[in-house]
Amino acid sequence: MASKYSVRAPPDLRSQYLLIMEERAKRRRTAHLQQKHDHTHTSATHEQEWQTGSGGGETSSHLHFWVVVLPPGHHVTKPTFVEPTTGQVVPLGPPYLHIHAVFDHTNYWACTKYDQPISSDMFDLSDRNVWMALIEDGESDSHPPHQLSPSSPHHEVGSDPLQPSSAHQSLSPAAHHYPPPAQSCEGPVPLGQGTTSLAVTQAHRDTKKTLKVPRMYMPITITEEMLEERFPGGWREEVYCGVVVRRYSAFSHPRGATLILTLCSNTGSSQEVQEKFEQRGDGLLSRMTSLLQGAVHETFANTRKDTLKRHKYWRAPGLLMARSGSDGMNNPAQAGQGDDRNQSPQDEVFEFHSKFRVDALRTRVIGKTVWREEFDDRPDLLMARTITFSNADPSPPRPIQIIEEEFGCPDGEEPHKAVQRRVFEISEGKILLVYHYGHHRLLQPTRSFLKPQSGRPTDLTSEMTQGFQPDPSVEEPGMPELWEVLESEMEAEVQVQEEVRRAVEETAAIREARTAEEHHIVLLPHIFDIRRNETVQYILKQRQYEEAHREEMQRKRQEEREGRVDTIAPYLPLLLGDSEGDRGEIVRERCLQDLRERLALRANLLQDRLDQARALVLECREEGSRRKRLTAEERAALTARTTAAEAAHRRLRAQLAAWRHEASERYETLAGKLESNLWLTQKPALPPNSTLQ
Repeated sequence: MASKYSVRAPPDLRSQYLLIMEERAKRRRTAHLQQKHDHTHTSATHEQEWQTGSGGGETSSHLHFWVVVLPPGHHVTKPTFVEPTTGQVVPLGPPYLHIHAVFDHTNYWACTKYDQPISSDMFDLSDRNVWMALIEDGESDSHPPHQLSPSSPHHEVGSDPLQPSSAHQSLSPAAHHYPPPAQSCEGPVPLGQGTTSLAVTQAHRDTKKTLKVPRMYMPITITEEMLEERFPGGWREEVYCGVVVRRYSAFSHPRGATLILTLCSNTGSSQEVQEKFEQRGDGLLSRMTSLLQGAVHETFANTRKDTLKRHKYWRAPGLLMARSGSDGMNNPAQAGQGDDRNQSPQDEVFEFHSKFRVDALRTRVIGKTVWREEFDDRPDLLMARTITFSNADPSPPRPIQIIEEEFGCPDGEEPHKAVQRRVFEISEGKILLVYHYGHHRLLQPTRSFLKPQSGRPTDLTSEMTQGFQPDPSVEEPGMPELWEVLESEMEAEVQVQEEVRRAVEETAAIREARTAEEHHIVLLPHIFDIRRNETVQYILKQRQYEEAHREEMQRKRQEEREGRVDTIAPYLPLLLGDSEGDRGEIVRERCLQDLRERLALRANLLQDRLDQARALVLECREEGSRRKRLTAEERAALTARTTAAEAAHRRLRAQLAAWRHEASERYETLAGKLESNLWLTQKPALPPNSTLQ
């Protein structure tokens, strides 16, 4: 016999959150064990391949050397590999697997975790768990090794700032395939630990022969001339199979382009050009041009006053090909439409940022005689508008023939009372209203009007309006109600015509503005990019000055080269003086004295600037030695400031040395001219009358 009562099972009072956390911890432990197993299996496989010598092509190839440029030097944001022989940029990962050793002008480090893949955060040489220094000298026996990181400058005690600096040099990773020593995973032992470990380390150092680096080595330096030779004009080009990539530095391209991709066919002809822009005053971000189809797609930022987001138009492919080059497209909008009748005309598309517009316009598609506009979230529920013009003349004003609008159904209103489609036949004076579907969902109610000529309600007759109502439960409205509907629709027709007229004028204004912007391209530095703005403004001012004084500077250099500058003529009036003695000697001494003063003035100015640069270098080095605990950002900023100061110091020192050599040559040349001048050697030394007048 079944029991009348049953006892429920006790509820599970365990926390669901704790159960979820336990499950996550269990999965984490399982993944860790699996990773440890895979790592052990991979290490054993690599060791067996090395011992047997049966490694693959990638693990038994010859040595590979690169130069890696670390941030923040040379305006890079992540470690960049460069082939020292060709200057080609190599990605971080492929085609190489691991980095086994790194060396620069100070030491040689072995990677204790050489089986890890290459990443951008593994070049911190102060991390003794990853890198171990192999070159040691006598000083390192009693002192711990200096922790050298790529972002911290290293200087020897008593280093002279007038000598070429050895700080912030590019590292050279050497990817060889020798297994690291067994002790490399431990790293150097600090002095603060026990004496036993220190004695073991000292005994190991005594038994192992260390490599002594000679003191006559020269650090690797990349001069500005070499940089200009590798990347002329602030850009570099990379050629791939079917693609040519050009990368430009900021403000180096006249049209503000930073990346230009040219897609080529098998025959070498260009098929498509993709461009990316920065700091454009017109807000242009990218442009994609199809040279085969003639399609041009332009994308803009949301900073334009006309809220233009995208612009798509078509031009003749042959005319677009004529405006394409290795540095991108040169104003493709100015290319003509062409007279190819076989090609079907394409529509021009304008896309706008609808959230910034009062009319919430999203898209405007422009054909020859038909326009279509689409809207987003309007209060009157207008979704789209189609305008048919009488002719294809794009200049305003354009005669309108038909206007068709589409609306959504408002909430809380009967469908047969809400207009879904409204058609204004302006040329014929007709209005057609199509309402939303009713409950039957089969046919739509409609109502058509023929506008009376006088515009009075008494002239509206039953012949001027016709309606269709599939729902028999809806009564036919009377003439007063129909007149109210017609009157509101006629007012809406006038308002819609005004909106269409403004749309035509706005489109013409956008086209004119784009034409003017492409003719006069303006590059605007970012308001928060202060450091690059200073450099860019200096470069732009220097370019403007060189362009404005190019002819004058070339003329002066040509005259100095040909020796046509007369430096004696200003002092010839002294020959007419009444002073006793040799007048020619007086003029000669005055000329040489004036030249000495001008040469000394230039040398003093260069020396003052050199002293300021030297003081700045010493200040940066003192700050680096005084501040021991610095964050990565502070260390990077200090390194960048020190590097810039040292580069300026070297440049000024070279300018001063060149000026000293040039000054001595100028002085000797003028002294020779004065010695051979006939006017100064004659007694009395009187110039001709034509010269003295």
